[in-house]
Amino acid sequence: MRWITRPGWPGNLLAVAAGALTTLTLAPFDIWPLALVALGLFYLGLRELSPRQALWRGWHYG
Repeated sequence: MRWITRPGWPGNLLAVAAGALTTLTLAPFDIWPLALVALGLFYLGLRELSPRQALWRGWHYG
């Protein structure tokens, strides 16, 4: 799980996947429990990043 918190493409790819999961929580899919999973994955990816790195990770998420 250490690869999630490092800067680079694996964590950014996880942020893109979490953003895609967030899309499934809205209408017409309405799979709202995925919002908790997506935000949890996004939080895991932000824990040890600098503010600048976290900005880019957030850009990939949303």
